[in-house]
Amino acid sequence: MNHVKSKLLHQARKGKKKGLCPIFAKLSLGNKSTTITTGKLISKERWNSTSNLKGTLRLESEKIVQESLDIFKLNVERKMNELSKFGADVSLELLKTEFQGKTIPSKKTVGIISIIEKHNAYFKKKANAGDRAATSLQKYERAKTLLACFVSRQYGRDEMDAMEIDSAFVFNLESYLRYDSTQCH
Repeated sequence: MNHVKSKLLHQARKGKKKGLCPIFAKLSLGNKSTTITTGKLISKERWNSTSNLKGTLRLESEKIVQESLDIFKLNVERKMNELSKFGADVSLELLKTEFQGKTIPSKKTVGIISIIEKHNAYFKKKANAGDRAATSLQKYERAKTLLACFVSRQYGRDEMDAMEIDSAFVFNLESYLRYDSTQCH
């Protein structure tokens, strides 16, 4: 996996707020680099006197900015890891637009209903060949119908991403199966 290096830079131009200037992060990946704003401000004098916020910090506001910048760096790494999970070729442009919230990666999602449909299609072939009981197939089809009714009623959708299933989903499904499933046909 590629590793993004980040370096904090101070923009020397005068800022709008009481002589404060913006702090940027220079992101490097391979032999390419780009800059992104951190949203934090500091005066040029304080930036230099604290060795780019690496030295001893006396002012509470500087400590807060330093902590915010540490969190910023962690968020850059987290976003890089997140993008890498999707198997995409991660570029600095993609990382920058993602970090700024301009695009959403296309996640590979798998719906729970489609998983059951695939299973049932495979099981049906086995049942038709005599390797599995036809009554078992009926039970699997009923399970798919009940789950589809639950997802439709509880979430107002036709499909539920398998990655969205959590303990609340399981609890609500169990309650639905115990008390409300007779209404599903």
